[in-house]
Amino acid sequence: MKEYRKRSEHTARACVYAPKYNSLRNSSRIAPHAPRLSHSLNSMHLLASHAVLIWIVSLAGILCMLLRPWGVREAVWISAAALLLIAARLIPLPLAARAAASGSDVYLFLAGMMLLAELARHEGVFDWIADIAVRRSRGSASRLFLLVYCTGIAVTALLSNDATAVVLTPAILAAVRRARAHPRP
Repeated sequence: MKEYRKRSEHTARACVYAPKYNSLRNSSRIAPHAPRLSHSLNSMHLLASHAVLIWIVSLAGILCMLLRPWGVREAVWISAAALLLIAARLIPLPLAARAAASGSDVYLFLAGMMLLAELARHEGVFDWIADIAVRRSRGSASRLFLLVYCTGIAVTALLSNDATAVVLTPAILAAVRRARAHPRP
């Protein structure tokens, strides 16, 4: 951060001291600390190429996560893309570490929700919810959808959107399977 601040102060000083001489190359009238225009354009080009490479690696990781080529698990693809960004020095290691550390509260929350979902699955809560939904829908796909929707509203009101996605999805899949309905729209 200090290096960036020094560079930006350096650039600001150069613009103040030698604004009309920046277009001249190798002129003796340019202050010794003034950056050359070609140097700043090269660094801007380098930054733009880094951004393009970061997007390519990130999108490739996401695409591989979604398609799961060769049956490799999703976490492996995303982790490989993140490690490639760090190994190729497209993202500095301290910045990546800070970003990972800043999300610790989110990681703990999601881990707790997944633990809650697994505990509920183990105790049969999802099967119980599925039985109630299927019995009350009486064979109607529209009624089943309405029951699932209302259950989602209740879980969201009591917990959160994230908790609804993590905890309620297994119950909905169990209900759809019990009703022998197609789970995709």
